[in-house]
Amino acid sequence: MKNDRCLLAALFLAPVLNASAQTPLTTVRVVDGLQYPTFATAPAGDSQRLFVTELTTGHVRVVDGGSLLPVPFLDVPAASGIALGLFYSMAFHPDYAQNGYVYVYYRAAAGGAHLERYTVSASDPNRADPASRVTILTTTLPASSHSGHGPVFGPDGMLYVALGDGSSGADPTCEAQNPGTLFGNLLRIDVDGGSPYAVPPDNPFVGVPGYLPEIWATGFRNPWRIAFDRATDELYVADVGQATREELDVLAPGVGGQNFGWSVEEGSQPFAHACPPGTPAPGDPAYTRPVHEYDHSLGDCSITGGFVYRGAAIPDLSGTYFFADFCSHRIGSLRYVNGAVTDLRDRTAELQPAMSGPLESIVSFAEDGVGELYVIDHGDGEIFKIVSACVAEVYCSSNPNSTSAAATVSASGSNSVGANALSLSTVDVPQFEFGYYLMSTTRDQIPLTGSQGDLCLGQPLVRFVGDVLNSGAQGRLDFTPDLTALPQGTVVQAGDTWHFQSWFRDHVPALTSNTSNGVSITFCP
Repeated sequence: MKNDRCLLAALFLAPVLNASAQTPLTTVRVVDGLQYPTFATAPAGDSQRLFVTELTTGHVRVVDGGSLLPVPFLDVPAASGIALGLFYSMAFHPDYAQNGYVYVYYRAAAGGAHLERYTVSASDPNRADPASRVTILTTTLPASSHSGHGPVFGPDGMLYVALGDGSSGADPTCEAQNPGTLFGNLLRIDVDGGSPYAVPPDNPFVGVPGYLPEIWATGFRNPWRIAFDRATDELYVADVGQATREELDVLAPGVGGQNFGWSVEEGSQPFAHACPPGTPAPGDPAYTRPVHEYDHSLGDCSITGGFVYRGAAIPDLSGTYFFADFCSHRIGSLRYVNGAVTDLRDRTAELQPAMSGPLESIVSFAEDGVGELYVIDHGDGEIFKIVSACVAEVYCSSNPNSTSAAATVSASGSNSVGANALSLSTVDVPQFEFGYYLMSTTRDQIPLTGSQGDLCLGQPLVRFVGDVLNSGAQGRLDFTPDLTALPQGTVVQAGDTWHFQSWFRDHVPALTSNTSNGVSITFCP
């Protein structure tokens, strides 16, 4: 897989640089049962659906509300077949709601890389019209791999197409430094201005002898995922390395014409490869260096580019770029601000899903129509959503009390330590009984002697002394703990998980007591 879509290792070992407190993260599985998924996306504003390309079936599948629809959105027979028919990616037109255009990029079993346009069915929003196919661009690959990412629409409405160098290894013919070919280039075309497209007149090489006018930037080996930052309009390009280095490049908004050096350089280092006379030598200022790179010393070998988070669900994650390595399964994140990389983090352990196997074969990230991010596990056919781990989880049992009801606890308000607005409530407590809350950093389930309840907390226990509550006529124990003034020197910090439970007196039919179930809360900054 490396040759087909094939960080410094210290990325995953070094301390966080210029870090700020962030919400703890995790992943939850959205769907499984896919056949080697490679990419997923959605029309702008669509928060319910994901459209997923499958590598060898030639299908675009629809995930709607977490359910995998049985009928594909699109079937591209030329993209099917394990030998050479491989489906890479797709993109929705910015005006998809009006024109219904979707662009797909694949390598055909009969040869060549193909960019095509289809139109959604007029009668079914989950089906494309197979008869609407329009060929936009076709290339004849020199070898069997390095096809690149394919299409992404920019904030300017132009279609950016990232093509690999067309080789199966080290670009022996130096295609990426040949401006007379499409290979190893980032193209920029206007699919609304001509048939099948027009060349934007402000492309940097329009009218330059020896250069194809479609070229926006050059010198790439195999860009595996490119993405625009929705807020800054910067373009992130993750370029898969050959022998020793993986790189991340960032293009400023509206700035083209850069040469990123392959195959004269791999990352920022010279690459032992001879290109035609007149090609700038390694180290020449003609080449633009990566903003971030890493080597292969810890088993990394193939970068998987991602997206800058601009969703609404996790505000303090805004501006964070996610990426991974296909071979080592490592996941990293960083921020790129004012030309410098900051807040470099290893997210591998944090993003492992709790209820399924480890994330492996991370072939792509995905962004839905409202900016939330996902991770695609290619080998297991699964897609996971990146979500906040600052959650409240109810656990343990709640035995019936004298009213034959089980008292149950819940959390509301805010899990933010800074907001200090957490609210706890236990309902179905007998009327006009007193009680209080307990908390602990550990949880358990132990029957209480002389009580009808279970202790859902482990040791050490913290009791809110002086905070005795009365259930009143509604049979509720409502409590808002002050996180800045907790008993017994207790301190709650962002990322901590604490467990809460209420105890209450239960007079009928005898003088006894009972407990609620438990609730686990992971706190955010």
